[in-house]
Amino acid sequence: MNGTVRNMPKIKGRKFEAVFYKIIIFIFVILSLTFFILGQTLNKEFFVRYSPDGSLKESTIQNVYILQVFLSVIGGILLLFISVLFYFRERFIEFIGKHKEVIQNLSLFVVALLMFFLFVEISLNIMLSEKTFGPGFGPGSLKFNKKYVNLNNDNMRDRNFNINKPEGVVRIAVIGDSFTFGSGIKDVDKTYSKLIESRLNEISDKKYEVLNFGLPGKNTKAEIEILEESALKYNPDVIILGYVLNDFVNVDEKVAYSSYITVVPFFGFWLRNFFYSYAFVELKINKILESLNFKVSETQKILLEFESERNKDYNKNLFRELSEIAKKEDIEVVVVMFPSMSQFDSYPFFLIHEFVSDNSEENNFYFIDLFDFYKNYPEDSIIVSEYDKHPNEFAHEIAAEIILETLINNKIIQ
Repeated sequence: MNGTVRNMPKIKGRKFEAVFYKIIIFIFVILSLTFFILGQTLNKEFFVRYSPDGSLKESTIQNVYILQVFLSVIGGILLLFISVLFYFRERFIEFIGKHKEVIQNLSLFVVALLMFFLFVEISLNIMLSEKTFGPGFGPGSLKFNKKYVNLNNDNMRDRNFNINKPEGVVRIAVIGDSFTFGSGIKDVDKTYSKLIESRLNEISDKKYEVLNFGLPGKNTKAEIEILEESALKYNPDVIILGYVLNDFVNVDEKVAYSSYITVVPFFGFWLRNFFYSYAFVELKINKILESLNFKVSETQKILLEFESERNKDYNKNLFRELSEIAKKEDIEVVVVMFPSMSQFDSYPFFLIHEFVSDNSEENNFYFIDLFDFYKNYPEDSIIVSEYDKHPNEFAHEIAAEIILETLINNKIIQ
């Protein structure tokens, strides 16, 4: 009894220590519950809602699983720590008392850091909001996908079509990557494929359907697979291949370079998709490293991959594979070459354009090079934003007009 009485004043007399102890317990309880809830919430189904093509890569699914395990483990560790704090309550309060000044200063520093982070995060949220980033990540890109990207039954960014083509209807299947998909374009009807469709139906007595099979991140090999697995069942009369520089497939491990550096390994994947501040800073760091030649730029990566004869042979065979499919199905092919949407004054990719043009001619494809049309406009007038160099609505209008002119003048469509 006497021992209990002697200990009571020690705890009661330490108001700061007792209050700080309770605050620490409260914070760790909230954090533990938060980590457990996030571990259950951030599952595969959660991230599919933000995916532009309604699916997740196997590597992403694995990352989701690891993230869930990590969050649950952290929640468990915090619970264990709370138990330790309860068990050694008096010792912990004594420790706080002995180091009160250091703990106060450290607490103020942590609070200041958190306030600064919140200020930056909220500011960037207001500034960037739904702005997309060219690489396809960032909270703005996820918000954009959820709000503006709707997929049909075949995971196309388009309306639903009957598989059986109605009599008298002319169908055009468009395959490609994010340029064709319309990354950064809010209204799908303003993508070049849908503009072609609407204008054909305005000027012709026939009925035209233009089906957009473009998906972000795809290369020529993947686009041919989409053609075989999805597009051909709709019995198209014409195929339009939207070709972008990074569609050139790299199979040469000797030139396997990464053009983007993740600042925080593994966790950077999640940080840049949840926090504007991290995504913004990581982009800026990559640009600085490029300017200092400490990392390979996207331009250097593309050029290095193109120098490989093994890569050239592989990509030539892809054009032949597309040609064989087109001949078998009796379908005309139009290859539309999209340039890099910058560097027009000192453009470094003419040899790749020439490669695509030569292989198109060799396989009897019609070829359109949009460089000669885009170079006449200021860069900021044809891209989505300074953070996203995908073609904007105006650039899609230009592409649609040129493609439509080619289709009509060469009597590809009647």
